Amino acid sequence: MKRLVYIALAMFACSSQAQDLFVQSDAELTIGSGAYLTSGTDVVNEGRIDIRGNAGMLGLGNMMNYGFFINNGYLELFRNWVNTGTFNTSQGELIFSGGADQEFAHTYLPISRLTVNKTGRIRMSADSIKITDELSFTEGVLSITESSKLIVESGASVRHQAGSESYFDGSIISRGTGYRIFPVGDRGYYGTFEFLEMTGTGRSTEIEVSMAHEPG
Repeated sequence: MKRLVYIALAMFACSSQAQDLFVQSDAELTIGSGAYLTSGTDVVNEGRIDIRGNAGMLGLGNMMNYGFFINNGYLELFRNWVNTGTFNTSQGELIFSGGADQEFAHTYLPISRLTVNKTGRIRMSADSIKITDELSFTEGVLSITESSKLIVESGASVRHQAGSESYFDGSIISRGTGYRIFPVGDRGYYGTFEFLEMTGTGRSTEIEVSMAHEPG
């Protein structure tokens, strides 16, 4: 009951414009621990959205963040993301889902956990995307712009579902030692490379892996 009231009070501070979920500049939407919010329309945030730990938000439409957006739980996106505000998901999970292709436009972005689980493609645009806990490929293709970098930090892991055709279209930079797996591809051709034991001087160890396909 407390969780439902928590969301109801937060939603009361928001308004609807053109059937979108609109969080005004002086409003705050808080999703409390254990709660889950689904938005079937576009989300426009000019205020503050706070997803607490063990809470989640599902966005079936586009999301535009011009304010403050804190994700300490999990945020599942079906459509495009545009950010000119402050977005922090360094303690939360970001999930790409659905069938449509997606665009994710951002600046420098540390992500605790990133999951690719869709039938379409995701194209991320950011200066650098750093995974600090886990990068998981279940279904779908993840790519970035030429000026972007995808970095898996030391201590983070990469998971790839067995038999899946999900992969990263580009180069993965991995830091640290131990077991590493790289599901990478190039223009529809893909493969999974495994390093059973990478050695080096801890966090300073770095490797960049990609696949190059030359048309025959």
